[in-house]
Amino acid sequence: MPAKKSRSNDALKPSEGGTSGSNLSLSPPKDTYNFRIPKKTRFANRFIQIGLVMFAFGFLFHQNPDTIEERHLTGLNKGLWFLGVLSMFWSATGLIMYTFPLVLNWSSRKTLIIETIFDSVALVSWISAFSSIAATGSCPAGTNGCDLLNLLIMWEVLISLFFLAALGLDGTSLYFGIYGNDDVDDLEMRARIRSLSRG
Repeated sequence: MPAKKSRSNDALKPSEGGTSGSNLSLSPPKDTYNFRIPKKTRFANRFIQIGLVMFAFGFLFHQNPDTIEERHLTGLNKGLWFLGVLSMFWSATGLIMYTFPLVLNWSSRKTLIIETIFDSVALVSWISAFSSIAATGSCPAGTNGCDLLNLLIMWEVLISLFFLAALGLDGTSLYFGIYGNDDVDDLEMRARIRSLSRG
């Protein structure tokens, strides 16, 4: 029994040649593969993405066929339906990955890397979509079909912004998960640190 106590105390002593309290072996090395990912803001962003895409479907459905044909946007209009479905699927998947983590059994780092890739693809796709429509020229408000077309462009910009926000959340979580410092919140551990610093 005394030997076990001695070994546990040795783990809390400063390393040889170090200053008291500066080189304490108090916890295992930081796990850069499995770490806590803030979820509240991430979940809110995914729900907003789904809502915005659903509104975009409404604008797509009510587009004036003559305006779409005149501006040669028939192919792009069909592509937007496909992009919208994929975006909703991805946003829903982003929720499921955190709601049922045992289903995928991925590390935090792998989850964030996959999210970063798909959010980047979605962002580039939506930016390309509204840029392609805007490149056809201005559509004066009040003109037949232009109001809905302009609303669609505005909604595509909003969707792009929220995918940009998702990308920012991915990068921030990944950076702090790998390079950030974990604060010591355990009361017992902090008490041991104070006792060692006094000794």
